[in-house]
Amino acid sequence: MDVDGRDQYEYPKMVSKFVSVKSGNDMNTERCVESIIRNRFQFEDRNTKKELKEMEILQKMKELELRRR
Repeated sequence: MDVDGRDQYEYPKMVSKFVSVKSGNDMNTERCVESIIRNRFQFEDRNTKKELKEMEILQKMKELELRRR
């Protein structure tokens, strides 16, 4: 449906040009959200590790900059 609540494919359907096909992928927004919730702790752990690595890199960059002065 478009912003006016109308089916944007109304005309192609009317002239038999619209064909709905299966994508072969059963992932949708609901399943994606469920997966994120299910794997929340792994997600948080991975992101925490990334943040720590980034902080270490920033600290090393600051140390190098101070040594150059």
